[in-house]
Amino acid sequence: MARGWHLTFEEKFDRFLNNVKISNQCWEWQGYINLGGYGRYKWSDRKNWLAHRLMYKLVFGDFDETLDVCHICDNTRCVRPSHLWLGTHTDNMQDMARKGRSKDIKGLKNPNVKLTAETISKIREAYKQGLTQIKLGEMYNVAHTTIGCIVRHQTWKHVNN
Repeated sequence: MARGWHLTFEEKFDRFLNNVKISNQCWEWQGYINLGGYGRYKWSDRKNWLAHRLMYKLVFGDFDETLDVCHICDNTRCVRPSHLWLGTHTDNMQDMARKGRSKDIKGLKNPNVKLTAETISKIREAYKQGLTQIKLGEMYNVAHTTIGCIVRHQTWKHVNN
C-alpha cells in the first residue's frame, strides 16, 4: 500500500475522512483510538496526530500547538470542525469543571482510599513525634512511600495541619 507521499492534499484528506462517521451531531472517528479515547492518525508529515487536532489544523490552518483543541460536545472521538475550539489547558479544565465532568478524587471520594482526613492528621502528627515512615506504613497498611508523600504534603494537600 502506498505511503501517501505522492497524493494530493485532497486525496490525503479523503483518506482521513474515510475514518470518520459523519452524522447530524458529532463526526466520530472510526480509526485507531488511544487509551485516552482520542482518535489518532498519521498524516503524510509522518507525525502521529490526535485526530481532532489534525482536523482543526486541516480546516482552520496552523495554530499555536501549545494550545488544546477542545470539544464543545465533550466527545473525545468527535472531529467535527464546528465542535472544536482552541483554548489553554486551563480553559479546557475549567470548561470540563463547568460541565460537571471533572473527577474530584481527593480523599474519601477516591474509590481506592484506605485513609481518612483524620488518619492523615494522625500520621503527620506521629511523624512529627518521631515515628518512621516505615513504621507508619505498617501501622496504616500502606507503603512507606505513601507515608512520605503524606508527610511532605504531596498528597492529601486539602488536609491542613
